[in-house]
Amino acid sequence: QLSSFQHVETEMETEQNQTGQEEPIVSENPAEEPETIPEPEPMPEPEPEPEPEQPVVYTTVKIPSGSTGVRIAGILKDSGIIDSTTDFINRTESRGLVSKLQSGSFKIGSDMDLDEIIDKLTGQ
Repeated sequence: QLSSFQHVETEMETEQNQTGQEEPIVSENPAEEPETIPEPEPMPEPEPEPEPEQPVVYTTVKIPSGSTGVRIAGILKDSGIIDSTTDFINRTESRGLVSKLQSGSFKIGSDMDLDEIIDKLTGQ
């Protein structure tokens, strides 16, 4: 059995609306509301300044006829297009494209990754 205090408190919390459903009563006197202390907002992390975009630089390389994959890797490294001849050779071999490397003149952009360079040199 509810005590009279609990019963009164329950009646104060809800009131039946016109359709018979109970709705919470909203106090119009803020002094009756329990005081809530808002949590401090987290400080937003400063956004890193975007690095200025480097313009794309194109380098034309000439691959002589009959060049091996190792020779082509050396030409690309000497031209500053790739950093590692080993990475180029391993990636070309893993893709099964060593025999597809072509001779000729190729325009390589500084924004191209290793796979894009290999695709360009194999006509993919």
